[in-house]
Amino acid sequence: MAPPSDLRPIDAATASMAIKIGSRRGVIMRELPRIGPACKIRGVTGFFGRTHELELVRAAVAWAPGVRRLTAVLVDGEPGVGKTRLVDEALRNIRVDRVAVSAYEPEMRLPFSLGHDLTRALARSSPAAGQILDPILAPEPGGPPPDWTSVFEAAHRAAGVHDSLVIAIDDFQWSDERSTALMHYLVRGAEADGDPLALVVAGRRSLALGALASSLDRLLGDRLTRVKLGPLDQRSTIALARAVNPALDPRDAAAVADRSGGSPFWTGLLAAARNDEAEVAPIVADRLSAAGTDAAVLLETITVLGRQAAREDLIAIRGWPEDRLTAAAAELMAAGLLLEEGGAFRIVHDLVRAAVDTQLPDERRREIQSRVATRLENIAGDNVTLLLRASEARNRAGLDHLALTLRILRSPMRRLVGIVGLRSIVSLIDSVPAGASQELELQAELASLAAELGQHGLAMERWARIADRQVTPSDRARAWLGASESAQQLERTEDARTHLERARRAGSDDPILHLELQATDAAITRWRENRPQEAGQLTIAALESARALAAAIRSEETLEPRLQSAYERTLVLACVDAMQANDPEAILPLTDEMARISAGAGIEAWLQASLRRGSALTLLARFAEAEDQLGPAWLEARRASLPGIALDIGAWLAHTRYDAGRLIEAQEVADECEALAERIGEFSRPALGARMWRLVSTISAGDHQAGLAGLRAMCEDERDPHHRIPLHLAIARWRSRLDGAASADEVHERIARGRHDMEDARCARCSLDFIRAATESLARVGYVDEAVRWFEEADLSPPRGDLQEWDHLRARSALAAAGRGDRALLQDAIDEADKLGMGIESIWARTSLALVKAGEGDTSGAEMILRDAAAIAEASGATTERGHVDQLLRQLGIRTWRRGARAKTTGDLSVLSDREREVANLIAGGASNPDVASALFLSRKTVERHVSSILSKLEVKNRAQLAAKVAAGDGAS
Repeated sequence: MAPPSDLRPIDAATASMAIKIGSRRGVIMRELPRIGPACKIRGVTGFFGRTHELELVRAAVAWAPGVRRLTAVLVDGEPGVGKTRLVDEALRNIRVDRVAVSAYEPEMRLPFSLGHDLTRALARSSPAAGQILDPILAPEPGGPPPDWTSVFEAAHRAAGVHDSLVIAIDDFQWSDERSTALMHYLVRGAEADGDPLALVVAGRRSLALGALASSLDRLLGDRLTRVKLGPLDQRSTIALARAVNPALDPRDAAAVADRSGGSPFWTGLLAAARNDEAEVAPIVADRLSAAGTDAAVLLETITVLGRQAAREDLIAIRGWPEDRLTAAAAELMAAGLLLEEGGAFRIVHDLVRAAVDTQLPDERRREIQSRVATRLENIAGDNVTLLLRASEARNRAGLDHLALTLRILRSPMRRLVGIVGLRSIVSLIDSVPAGASQELELQAELASLAAELGQHGLAMERWARIADRQVTPSDRARAWLGASESAQQLERTEDARTHLERARRAGSDDPILHLELQATDAAITRWRENRPQEAGQLTIAALESARALAAAIRSEETLEPRLQSAYERTLVLACVDAMQANDPEAILPLTDEMARISAGAGIEAWLQASLRRGSALTLLARFAEAEDQLGPAWLEARRASLPGIALDIGAWLAHTRYDAGRLIEAQEVADECEALAERIGEFSRPALGARMWRLVSTISAGDHQAGLAGLRAMCEDERDPHHRIPLHLAIARWRSRLDGAASADEVHERIARGRHDMEDARCARCSLDFIRAATESLARVGYVDEAVRWFEEADLSPPRGDLQEWDHLRARSALAAAGRGDRALLQDAIDEADKLGMGIESIWARTSLALVKAGEGDTSGAEMILRDAAAIAEASGATTERGHVDQLLRQLGIRTWRRGARAKTTGDLSVLSDREREVANLIAGGASNPDVASALFLSRKTVERHVSSILSKLEVKNRAQLAAKVAAGDGAS
């Protein structure tokens, strides 16, 4: 690993402030007895005691690549007990990729302090990791500002490119909130993807370490090893004391051991001081007495910094020439108070730093903080983390921080300060008297940032606080509009409407603001007041306003960002209106318009347009075109580490592929969405949509009991009637198909509950989907008269697009199969499903016709149809459908054993899906599973599943045989 001074953070300036990236590394978790520990004392190279813990940590680190799973070790204990030394020794000679960082007490309230170092260390851990993280850590000018989920997701992907990796973190008790969240994200992601990651965390017992321990315990079970270090045993302590000071006789060494209480740190200090009654502050003062003033000033400066400090930073902060710094540092190192590692200096222990900090006069502390603030400002560039540290340093130094704080709030990277940083900014701004220069600007920017970070309560309070203090009507209106939008997000309907009306009464004549007010009115009316018809009218008016404003701009000019954003928002609202009004055709020209006005606006605008167009094409059963929109967008959203919209796109892509009969590829996308949602760890509506399609895919893939149980659990947890409708629909449909009349009670109950939710939701499209599905399900379980009544209701609304035509035909054919309609419709349903490429649905259409033919006595005709259905199920990987077909064949008295091994054609790869062929080609070229995962942007678990399926289908035993098979097949073609 490169030395710490070579670590590359966001920019060169940040690199100069890099914290120690030492040689600590990772492991697993169990309670241990108080055996002798080890510690690293100046001048002592030996390792004392704790051989059991040492071997335990080493074994856990070695276990991760062996089991190809996440393992973790937590080493905790009191200060000075030897945690760092134990981890150092355990990881000293391991032969895996390693990344090591440390947290620091003064920075635990700074946003992403530890994570700042970890992400940059990951970026330097390999070229592949750098390619993933560099665009996030240093985005292109004018590109979309990264949010926390983007940073976390990129870090997870960067960690996953290694065949095996150890991440070691020291002093975890000082980890800030956002950095701790990153650790949880990395752990969840590694577990979900099956990455061979070994995590070694050392720290004092604390809330942060306890929460991590609980989380790891639940997740890993016996793959977590917990090492609780207590004091050294007497024999090891005496041995350590005599190693530090060979002049100690056995009696004096025993006295040091008694006084130190088994603490390696205290043992080292007391033994070196030859005074078993010494305390830290006098020891530090005594050691400084022989040093010069510069040494004391340097020690105070590093104490205020609270962490390791690079040589060049200390030179800049103190304004000293290098030889002066070198001389002062040499005196401190000679006194045993300072260590130099990789071009940076650190205080030998937190207890020494605490002793110096206690004695530091306030005046001198402010002077150092002022110097630190100046240094941070000079090197920060656009790095908002460093800028915030500088602003806080200015505040602690008693200097004016307003201009710097405002600079942070206006930065395009401001979201990276996170929730903890937002709290720091609140404290900084609240220290400013109301009415002071720039105070209103600060409050407005704070409210805007709070909304971006999802802190809508804070945003609403700040907007409302300053709204009537704004000077111009436009500023007052924008403040009340911000309060209204935050209230809407908080589902406080009355406040949202009240603040919106106040914004209107402000009397602004800004046309773009008027458009924003229209869009907000439409959103409140639709989502909060549940009046879709009025919302549609408001959306139309807003869209007309947006178009008029855009038309007034000369063709060679681009739309200003506010107009572009408001215009896009009205188009998204119009797409939602069209979808809920059951008019998917109307969405396509809206997405064309969205793509046109968002040209040059960045990847997020393009992804939104692709999502809307792709979803509309799916609803029109134009699956290949939908795939062309959604597939590339799915890949790009993940490459850009934009998990929010990636989940939305992924849910629709899984839907599209399942409807198109591509079950394996639908499962792949749904699995990737599930893993992504697990890593994010926060509620996401698109993630729930993807989960539903994963469960539907699970039903067809063979585990229908688990799939149905999952759908039922989702339905019970779902509070929104609109989103319960498709869950009721799926449960009723699959129960009726698989169990027929035996499922009548549950099917009838689901349909009754769905009817109630349908009336509450008032969504035309969802209602029609449910009515047609209810017709099929009721007909299949024997409620034919009720099914007819449902279909008569569906017949009042003509279907729009091929998918709705198919849904309508499926319902009619279900009635025909139950004796209520022309049985020619059954063959029509098969033909239409085949024409649209809906493989799974074509199987069920064939089983319906086969049952009718069997009932008419045409057993041979029924067998032929069922054999065709079985072949489709086999090709699609639809195990449940294949089992159902076999059951029907057996009911007809037809033997259903599977034929023997397929006639082998050397190199015949036709049994593989498109994705499996991609994986097979990469493996034949020598790619490992991590290589395949990186090339195809898949998780390792997904790749492992594909490899297993490929080996089984091609009837080969290993990768070498697979490579030969692929080579023969390519030669044959």
